[in-house]
Amino acid sequence: MLHHNIQRKIIRSLATHESVNFAQLRPENVESNAFAYHLKFLIKEGFVKKCDDGTYELTALGKMLGINSHLSTAEWLK
Repeated sequence: MLHHNIQRKIIRSLATHESVNFAQLRPENVESNAFAYHLKFLIKEGFVKKCDDGTYELTALGKMLGINSHLSTAEWLK
């Protein structure tokens, strides 16, 4: 389960793009350090993987989250 708004933004962004680099993935209003922390969390949990070319994409588990990433927490729990 995603625990932070930044994590949800990452999953949503990757769900709509095949692969994205760090600069393209990071929202403008989010500090680089905070973004990197949440991205590393998603990688560690197995939702996102870093490709050899330096881009990021969703894993199979991340794609399952991405399908429902537009839902609010209340809608997701129904």
